[in-house]
Amino acid sequence: MQLEPGEKSILAYFPTESKAEAAREILIQKGYNEIQIDRVSSAPNSKAYGNNNMTSLATMIMGNGAYDRVPSPLMAADPSVSGMAGSHDLPGQSAFLLTMVTNEEGVPDALQVLKQHDAQV
Repeated sequence: MQLEPGEKSILAYFPTESKAEAAREILIQKGYNEIQIDRVSSAPNSKAYGNNNMTSLATMIMGNGAYDRVPSPLMAADPSVSGMAGSHDLPGQSAFLLTMVTNEEGVPDALQVLKQHDAQV
């Protein structure tokens, strides 16, 4: 996406989907309309590998297309798996990303709504 002159994008991370949805509802009521919520994860889900016609590094190098489609090794490599990791700045702590586009005049009001719902902007 390319922003038009005078447009600003805002990326806000939320700890829960319900807080992101609540913020989105208020923003829609206030007249903002370009809003999207996505889940951010340190490991892909199985849908990420759903396309069997996908080109992989193995396909390009060896031509056989054989590569591991299971995200388990990525999840097992997460530092939180050992139980020794601290709770600060771990992936998934703010796993819901609200992305919106507004004009410069709409930024302060939007930021206020987002922060009221515990967003990290």
